[in-house]
Amino acid sequence: MQRKRAFINPNICDRCDICPSQANCPTKSIVREEKGEPWYVDVQCIGCGKCTRLCVKQAITLV
Repeated sequence: MQRKRAFINPNICDRCDICPSQANCPTKSIVREEKGEPWYVDVQCIGCGKCTRLCVKQAITLV
């Protein structure tokens, strides 16, 4: 069975400076290249789903 990973929809993500999902990710997998750019999920994601519950815009899903 393939492990799920988080996916951030860039059309919904508001690119906030302080992202609760990023701050609470146990593997620090939610990153971005530059300030103002959308957040994205790095390969270290373990699919725990914590970020999906913390995203105030509901921009994150597990796929």
